[in-house]
Amino acid sequence: LGDGLRPGSVYDANDDAQVLLRSEDRPVHVDGSRVLHAGRREDDRALSTSFSVNGCTTQRAMLPLRLVSSRTGAPYLAWLIPIAPGGNGAPRQRRSLVDAFGDEPTILLLVSPVMRSAEIPPEAIQAAFNLTCAEARLASALAAGRSLSAYAAQAGVSRNTVRNQLA
Repeated sequence: LGDGLRPGSVYDANDDAQVLLRSEDRPVHVDGSRVLHAGRREDDRALSTSFSVNGCTTQRAMLPLRLVSSRTGAPYLAWLIPIAPGGNGAPRQRRSLVDAFGDEPTILLLVSPVMRSAEIPPEAIQAAFNLTCAEARLASALAAGRSLSAYAAQAGVSRNTVRNQLA
């Protein structure tokens, strides 16, 4: 859990988060000031921006961010979910950790590895959405968590070609 007043500052992390933050394959880490950072510079900019945007709203979560382990290149997805402050006049059945923060904006960060087994066969995508073979291969790669640049390099085409396939 973090707050929107000091974007990226970490209040608490569950046991699974503690393991992830200490692992060799971590996509995020906490610095000495208890501020959360992504492992790669470009991911860190996106994470910081998302914390700032989500800290100013109590609306639903945005689309997930794609984070990559700086050590192994393993892909992860991260969701930043704004949590409305407690005490909106409705009776509470139980106290929670979020209640301890009062009216400060609070953000829940969920991080999950992209599972390689979740790849969708391009043929299924092509049939379901009436796409070309190239478009279906790209959609399958993106659904599996690969970036446009990584797919372009693997396919031997330019990033602009891949971007045009998305249009």
